[in-house]
Amino acid sequence: MRQFLLPQMPQNGQIQITGSEYRYLVQVLRLKVGAQLDGRLPNGSLCALEVTEIERKEKLVTLAVVGDYVQRTTAAGESAPPQAAFSNSFPKIILFQWLLKGQKMDLVIRQATETGVAVVVPVAGARSLSIGAADSRKDERWKRIVREARQQSGSPIATQVYQVISPDQVPAVRQEFASAGNACSLLFTEAPLALKSIHQYLVNGATTVALVNGPEGGLSAEEAEALNVEGFLPVHLKTNILRAETCALYGVAAVQNALTELESWQLKG
Repeated sequence: MRQFLLPQMPQNGQIQITGSEYRYLVQVLRLKVGAQLDGRLPNGSLCALEVTEIERKEKLVTLAVVGDYVQRTTAAGESAPPQAAFSNSFPKIILFQWLLKGQKMDLVIRQATETGVAVVVPVAGARSLSIGAADSRKDERWKRIVREARQQSGSPIATQVYQVISPDQVPAVRQEFASAGNACSLLFTEAPLALKSIHQYLVNGATTVALVNGPEGGLSAEEAEALNVEGFLPVHLKTNILRAETCALYGVAAVQNALTELESWQLKG
């Protein structure tokens, strides 16, 4: 379900949209006066919106809230069910992604957002691309990628991209986002070092899962050892050799599937 993320709560049932979001509504979606679309409010709830006015000279669109979300049909005649929110059982995932080259980091952030990852933490490790922690252009690009991915996918999770950190800061940042409930920390490794499978690690469930995914060439031995000491459990995905950006998506999907379908496969003691 495509959605439009409202930058603020409507006042008196209306909100005016300008700038890049005007271009998105008018030039990308090609909406006209009277068109309706689904909106995600800053508080996370959904609403139905209607375009009531388009001022092309001023590049301004006025949207009016016309009611709560009502299931409508797509152009193909298929039902478009709402994604008001994930259930409380949906795992909170923090992805510690070692910085990747070129547009690969952008791809990881986009796919993590689409799949409902709560936080993406870029890590400047020994084998990572060097990047300035205070690069405002990078920060703005990643925010734009998250917004576009949420609007396209309909994700109710407000994915956050954290500032770039060093490997030694990973445990503290994990603690910052880990909930008080059952938590699990996993480290993806290309070497068959895992003592257990993902399902065995998650057999008792987890409310928060911290995932570490290395760069091209993998983590250094020192980084892997330090993370293991901090409680990150090694996981070896028994598949083909995966690129770093593919491993991130594969790993997130494997963890989400294991936890959301826990009752159907849970191991018996």
